[in-house]
Amino acid sequence: MESISIMLRGRVAIAVFVFLAGIYASTGCPEASVCSGNVGRPFSFIVFGDSRDNVSGVSPVLTRLVQTMATHVDGDKPAPSFAVFMGDAATAGGPGNLKLWDNITSGLSTKIPVLFVKGNHDIYGGSLNGFSLDGDFQAFQKERLETGVSINSRCIQRLPGNSGYSAFSFVWDGSLFVILDTYDMPMPGHQYNGWVSSRQRDMLEKELDNTTPRHKFVFYHTPAFDNAAHGNISKSEYMGSWSADFMDIWKIIDKNAVDIVFSGHSHYYARRKIDTTVNPGWRNGVLQVISGGAGAPFNDPQSCVGSFCFKYDNPPEISKIYHFIIVTVTKEVVSYKLYDVNDKQIEEYVISKN
Repeated sequence: MESISIMLRGRVAIAVFVFLAGIYASTGCPEASVCSGNVGRPFSFIVFGDSRDNVSGVSPVLTRLVQTMATHVDGDKPAPSFAVFMGDAATAGGPGNLKLWDNITSGLSTKIPVLFVKGNHDIYGGSLNGFSLDGDFQAFQKERLETGVSINSRCIQRLPGNSGYSAFSFVWDGSLFVILDTYDMPMPGHQYNGWVSSRQRDMLEKELDNTTPRHKFVFYHTPAFDNAAHGNISKSEYMGSWSADFMDIWKIIDKNAVDIVFSGHSHYYARRKIDTTVNPGWRNGVLQVISGGAGAPFNDPQSCVGSFCFKYDNPPEISKIYHFIIVTVTKEVVSYKLYDVNDKQIEEYVISKN
């Protein structure tokens, strides 16, 4: 069972990446079962996402946000151990924009590893109507994982194929982290709101079923549950309750009582406990958090598809803010603090494991 309170506790631990084997392209690393579930010293990590502007590049907000996040790395005692970016670095993909984003975030990435979750805009061509630049993203991600962000590891485990560097898992101090690619190529048509390939569903199920971590976190760009934040999207096209792909992975997530699922894509902050009030089948009440406020133009968190309106648990007035999140993990508690770009703490949320 989980209980909610408004308190935060925990300290940071220095740990080592252990990328998981199994269905990944093997490099001789240990299986996921090496994760014993024993949590060492507490640690924390940063989550932020969606830094594109609405023209052709990166929002200027990202520079300010990076400066603010870096103050936590420099000043918190102890500091966050790594960061996860939830995708959509710039309006279009390609080497130029990815390099620009990399340069802007260097004020953070030179201090701690910054992992990158692929978004739809990260592989868009200049016309923004086709996923034509996945090869550029894979090359960018390959270099980061093999020579950059995985500074504490030389053991990369990945899915075979074209999207091999955008779906992977790792263990950090007894906690399991799974990063998925909701734009895994080849994609069956132009799936604006993403899809989840069968090989990634297999990957997710294997990692969650075959490990015994104390805490489990899953990351992917497009939320499984959301409203019509991106505008005039029909019910048949929209994801969430009507997408078999996302519902299939949520069955795996709920069965394994994942602590938090993080997404971006919608340009605001939102949280919702996905429990039986959403669907009678969701019995474990997994928390979904959307962090899409690193500079992208805001969407409307209260928009609807026809008569359907997906409601979030957080107060609506705190959704449309440029923000980042710092998650703290201890043996018994997973908690996070939400900060705005000026480093004002906006919200605390705590999950206690009995």
